[in-house]
Amino acid sequence: MLTNITNSRNRFAQLMAMLLLAAGLLASAPAAAWANNDGTDEYYRVNDFCELIPDSDADALSTQVKAEVRLLKMDFGVYVSSKADPILDWTRGFYEKNNCGYGPGNDGVMLGYNPTTGKCAVYACGSAKKLFTDEYRAKLEKAFLRDVKANPQDAIYNFLRYSIRKVAKAQGQNVDDRWPALTAPEGTEPGGTASATNPGSKDPDAPKTGTEIYNEVHGVKTTKDLDWYPADAYAFKPFHDEKAPRVVDNADLLTDQEEADLKARLKDMRQRLNMDFVFVSDVSSYGLSRELFAQDYYKFNGYGVGEKYDGVIFFVCMEDGNRGFVTAACGNAEGLMTESNLNKLDDRVIDLFKEGRYAEGISKRFTDLDSLYTDGHLPFNWGGLGLGCFGGLVFGCFMGFTNLGRKRHKMKTVAKAAHARQYANGGVEFTVSTDVNAGTTYTRVPYVDPDKGSGGGGGSSFFSGSGGSGGGGSHSFSGGGRGF
Repeated sequence: MLTNITNSRNRFAQLMAMLLLAAGLLASAPAAAWANNDGTDEYYRVNDFCELIPDSDADALSTQVKAEVRLLKMDFGVYVSSKADPILDWTRGFYEKNNCGYGPGNDGVMLGYNPTTGKCAVYACGSAKKLFTDEYRAKLEKAFLRDVKANPQDAIYNFLRYSIRKVAKAQGQNVDDRWPALTAPEGTEPGGTASATNPGSKDPDAPKTGTEIYNEVHGVKTTKDLDWYPADAYAFKPFHDEKAPRVVDNADLLTDQEEADLKARLKDMRQRLNMDFVFVSDVSSYGLSRELFAQDYYKFNGYGVGEKYDGVIFFVCMEDGNRGFVTAACGNAEGLMTESNLNKLDDRVIDLFKEGRYAEGISKRFTDLDSLYTDGHLPFNWGGLGLGCFGGLVFGCFMGFTNLGRKRHKMKTVAKAAHARQYANGGVEFTVSTDVNAGTTYTRVPYVDPDKGSGGGGGSSFFSGSGGSGGGGSHSFSGGGRGF
């Protein structure tokens, strides 16, 4: 009896041990599958749930990336979903729950993008954290958000290319033959490392940034990070960006409430008039004329409506020695932006800007633009006459009619005759006789107020037909402005 009880207890202990072992194996299965990931698995590296790119192209990119995973022993992926918010948490969750990462450290990097919110995040895991620092990930994110406006497929390709090149270079490999640049000069790649001999120098293999291309195109030497200027300016392809901010007050001329009101106003004007309206202020034009800076900013930020990118940008520059404003109309908006209308527009606001009443001047400018493009002309500026001028006009008319009445009353009248000779014979005496040259013509030359700057008409500079810098010459502008 004792023997049977002992055997039963042993069998029970063995059964419990087997159950515990099975549970341990089941619990460790996901980790083992993750740790054995070497690029031979079947999961996609390009997971596009919003169909930004064709399935066939996503499949081809996934296959190409898998080959790099096996060679570089590092995973690379892309995750696109309109549900990914907050974007970094969802990207990390997708990476961890879908067998991503290489080897026991789950090494790899993944880009997450939500096209609805317009936000993206780069998540790095394992040994990838050493290469993909916070600073470098931020540069990758900025480059992707710029590129995706023009072409989502190119933006995804560029992210994978930049990430794979980063890892390959750290391992002493070159993958440029397998991942060639899309354009020449190629798009912005985050990066550029300092050397031991020259801490401020860039890696000679690193592509040029947008600021470097800006300096090269315009022959200037600004150090400002102009993240809106494309590094592929020579091969730039125009695009529309409805999500780009229409009020960019870098010079802080407006309060938060004034800025919010202006945003709502410009949105309403865009919807009613089917053209874009943009306000930009900055502390400098960064080596350019105010006119060219306004055109470049409009062109490279995706503003405009329709095939001709119809719209108007109002740019205010607060740089010492270069203070002034510019109005530039693009596409079909050029028709009403004549030199005459521009001078009238500028006459209405120049004093406000000279007096530092910037918010009033900005508001007045867009009120007048609304009238111009709604009615086809500007309303008469009664306020420009002044009370004294109006009173003088009334008094002058009164005195003129009074004097005319007196003169007419004193006139000596005669009977109506058919020929002038009959008046002479009838007793009319001519006291003065003069000769008049009826063949002279006169040319009116407009007076230019030296306080209003140079230019014809009312003092505004004027340009027409130029299209900004770089390639993609589909933009034409007309406009001008004044200094204050």
